[in-house]
Amino acid sequence: MNSWITNISSLNHSLYSHAASTNTSDIYRLRIEIFYGIVAVLTILNNLTVLLIILSNRRLHNSANAVMGSMFFAGIVFASVYIFPRYVIPEISMQNNIYCSLAGIIAPTAIVIINLHLMMISWDKYHAAHDPFEHRAVKDKKAFGIISSLIIWILAIYTGLLPIILQFRVIDQRDCSQISYINIHYERVYYYLVVGIFFVLPFIIKTYFYLSIYQIIKKSTAKAIGDTNKIQDIRKHYKAAKVIAILVITYFLMWTPFVIYLAFRIGISSEKLFYNPQLFKSILDWRQASQCVAFTYPAINPILYGYFIPDIRNYFISLFYKRERLNTSLSRTKLTNASFGASEMKDAQRNYDNANRSNEQIACVQNYDNSVTKLDLNPNIVDASFSDSSQLNVASF
Repeated sequence: MNSWITNISSLNHSLYSHAASTNTSDIYRLRIEIFYGIVAVLTILNNLTVLLIILSNRRLHNSANAVMGSMFFAGIVFASVYIFPRYVIPEISMQNNIYCSLAGIIAPTAIVIINLHLMMISWDKYHAAHDPFEHRAVKDKKAFGIISSLIIWILAIYTGLLPIILQFRVIDQRDCSQISYINIHYERVYYYLVVGIFFVLPFIIKTYFYLSIYQIIKKSTAKAIGDTNKIQDIRKHYKAAKVIAILVITYFLMWTPFVIYLAFRIGISSEKLFYNPQLFKSILDWRQASQCVAFTYPAINPILYGYFIPDIRNYFISLFYKRERLNTSLSRTKLTNASFGASEMKDAQRNYDNANRSNEQIACVQNYDNSVTKLDLNPNIVDASFSDSSQLNVASF
């Protein structure tokens, strides 16, 4: 048995080495690192942006947005803890066998977290449509959403660590072991349960919720003919449910190929892989393609949610327009300052000329005042002037 396990391990090592020499050339590896680097950056930025919008706007503090905020936080953690160290800087992460072994729990944990969050939001929309009065009677919806999110996180982490807790998978510093081939039967049962309970079953439940919401809205619309307020309320619930349905369908389409790969990889006999290296290589190619699509979902999810939710979309647009108005006002201020600088010399020259005229006028007035003052003080000057003028007049006659 041990020799067979050794052969399987050596087969895996040789196949990965072959892939590294052919498919995973330096250029190919560089493309993979760039692709996952872009995905990781977009995942962090998109999730962080929508999360900050939800936290900063009190109107968005409800149970559905609390659960979605938790899922956006999960996207940030997924990109920071898994995508970056695993695929952007693989040389550093693969040197640590403990991290390499723990990376095997990321996929089951991510499946549980995303599916349970989406199922919780689907139930919230179903509850709002089926029992609107009871749904509105919940006083602290934000606290309810936070508690639900904490329960989801605890259950997801416990599910991911279950192989280690049950001790059929051992974490060892000497080797990277993401799957225990010695206890392969337990591994198969574990993966099938995870896929069945936390992927297939939640999708069936979410499908039932949305079909029920559609039927409820259809019946309510027929009964509410003529009642404008009630029709608007029904349309509001319909739009909200439609948004979550789009997220669920997008997730299912993007993650299903990767989940099928996990189930197929764990279910196929290792003996077939040992005697058919080409099959193993095909499985690796399938994994790379399906994983690229699946790991892009956390970057797309906040974009879809932010676009289809009016409150988040309008808040983001208002922030954008505020920034545009600020830039416009700053540009106008700069233009005003520039025009003021061009006309400043003209104004200064005009003021200088006016000041000179005023000084000349003041000097003339002062001279006139001095002359009048002299005449008042010495009236003989006036008499002499008068007599001189009289003489001139007489002479003229």
